[in-house]
Amino acid sequence: MVRVRATAEAAALSACRRRDDAAVVVRLEANRTLLAERDALLARLRACPCAVVRKAVGPAPSIFVLNGPAPASMHLFHTHSLIAVLNSPAQTRLWSDAGSLPCALHFDTGINRLGLPASMLETEGEALRGLNPVLIMSHLACADEPDHALNAVQLAAFRKIAEAFPGVPASLANSAGCYLGRDYGFQVTRPGIALYGGSIPPARIQLQHAVTLDAEI
Repeated sequence: MVRVRATAEAAALSACRRRDDAAVVVRLEANRTLLAERDALLARLRACPCAVVRKAVGPAPSIFVLNGPAPASMHLFHTHSLIAVLNSPAQTRLWSDAGSLPCALHFDTGINRLGLPASMLETEGEALRGLNPVLIMSHLACADEPDHALNAVQLAAFRKIAEAFPGVPASLANSAGCYLGRDYGFQVTRPGIALYGGSIPPARIQLQHAVTLDAEI
């Protein structure tokens, strides 16, 4: 039997939060009880498995699909009320033809792996704002090294990006980013691997056990 304390991550990862807003980042095997008790869920999945998650958690939580849309999956975003995270210019063009569906914009601020180039704000800023995003996000590359210079560089870059979308919630801190301080918190944090015991917190942070496993002998 797996027992889940669904609120444990909220208490344990409060070090950098300005508000009580944390979006749980999961893979498909995430516990359904945990998902159902969160307001937002960022799923490291494609749209088809996310349809299964929607059925499991019900209509209330917002489900963000981190991989974004593909032409063949567009109907799933409509049918299951999924929110696409747009990671490339091609995905923004695809989404612009989708009508008024909500989306999130993921900008690359230094991880050099995934995300919209910040230069798009200069060339296509009005078009991006016209997508009416419900979240602006980026991903820290070196948050597990608190003294790494890139953390501050990414923070400064992301602040400029977030300022281009007034009134839209912003999200920068992944699990390790949650330990860097409140400046990295913005409106939404994204604890992921920390929920499964995969991150090492600073000495000042005392994590609570969120999951226990019981078995008959």
